[in-house]
Amino acid sequence: MANRRTYDNAAIAGLMALCRGYCYWPGCTNPVIIMVNCVPRLNAEIAHIRAINRGGKRFDES
Repeated sequence: MANRRTYDNAAIAGLMALCRGYCYWPGCTNPVIIMVNCVPRLNAEIAHIRAINRGGKRFDES
């Protein structure tokens, strides 16, 4: 079983503010909050994080 990462509320709030309600990955239009049986649910996977600096974890030249 893969390890599940946990994020503090400040990190989640920051990402939610930056994404403005939709997946932040270029071209993706999935909403980060969906309604399930009239209850709002988080529909986000914090997975597309890239380092800004060369040599950083998950750095991507593109």
